Amino acid sequence: MTHLFFLSGISLLLKLLTLLQFRKCFRTFPVCILLIAFSFIAMNLCELCFQHVLLEQDGGYTVVTLYYVFSLLGIYAVLSYAIQFSPHFQLWWQIITTGLLLAPQLFVLLTGIGITTIVRWDDSFTQLSGHYFFIVQLGYYLQPFIIVTVLLYTMASTKTHNVRLRVKSLLVALLPLLAAAPGIVNLFTSSLPIYISGVTSILFAITLWFVCFTHIAKNQFLLMSYMPFSRESRILRSLAESVAQPDRGLRKVLQEYETQILNETLAKTDGNITHAAKILKIGRSTLSQKMSKQECQPPEEPS
Repeated sequence: MTHLFFLSGISLLLKLLTLLQFRKCFRTFPVCILLIAFSFIAMNLCELCFQHVLLEQDGGYTVVTLYYVFSLLGIYAVLSYAIQFSPHFQLWWQIITTGLLLAPQLFVLLTGIGITTIVRWDDSFTQLSGHYFFIVQLGYYLQPFIIVTVLLYTMASTKTHNVRLRVKSLLVALLPLLAAAPGIVNLFTSSLPIYISGVTSILFAITLWFVCFTHIAKNQFLLMSYMPFSRESRILRSLAESVAQPDRGLRKVLQEYETQILNETLAKTDGNITHAAKILKIGRSTLSQKMSKQECQPPEEPS
């Protein structure tokens, strides 16, 4: 149980530091991100209560139920956030879709027909699920696939580069959550050590940071540039090669560009250095030095 308290404490600290880091963006955050943060922090508070409530007569039934409720709210808030990027997004459609999916699972949990009693021993405990607990399990198993499907559909149905970049970065940001969601439901049904909940909570903290990070437009390109085989990674690699290589370095490119400007200006003035210097707004001697340095030659006059 000490391991759970330690891991959950670290996770809670990471989430609070994330909110502190992005506090200036709160006004631009949609409600979904704020709901994600609230749900994930509430899950942490439930975990910190496990050590005390699991010794009670009901085995911590209320806290475990609330843990499930908050985790479901967080996952469905992520789904609602993903739906916002769809080209066919409408607010009423978002509310109806998430509401119809979430309502049966909350009903099963809050009415008590999903969970009966909780049995605990040592640092592990399991729950004796009711006949309708499979509805809650389906929510955890299907939500990752639904979220990924929505994001992939958005990428396939839009041609706007900014939207595609945002969706790709969000898909990468949600990878820790998509990996942790199925583990939550298995935690309380497979007699796993209870500190595994702290591990999943840390994954949720990482997800929260990535979601807040990718909400800022400039960070989306930065995140995708670290992904191998991505378009952004290839662009960044190409720029790095252009700057780093001596024969294709940035200075070489600037010299070629300057030479081109000098040649075009001299061509317009028929080789008149004085007139070309006035056009370029530099001194005649400066232009002569640049011509000798860049090996520019005035165009030959026709015979």
